[in-house]
Amino acid sequence: MKMHCHLGFIFFLVFGLSACRQEARYLEEAQNHFEEGEELRASCNTNAAAEAFSKALMAIDRCDAEQPETKRLKAQIEDNLGAIYWIHGL
Repeated sequence: MKMHCHLGFIFFLVFGLSACRQEARYLEEAQNHFEEGEELRASCNTNAAAEAFSKALMAIDRCDAEQPETKRLKAQIEDNLGAIYWIHGL
């Protein structure tokens, strides 16, 4: 019984850490697309910026929505995407 419990813990630990690393990658991907979108928006390339913000939104939606950093970045992405839609009358 003890061996089974230890194996269960090891399994949980390995896959739990893997999930954390994957979420960190999604957050980093979202941040990179967001920064790309900001640069494109600043250079008045709003169509490409909207695409970058959309990619950022798809990546951030894979993250834990309850984390403060996720909430902050998602709000920034949506704010910028909304501003672009407003500029284009959408």
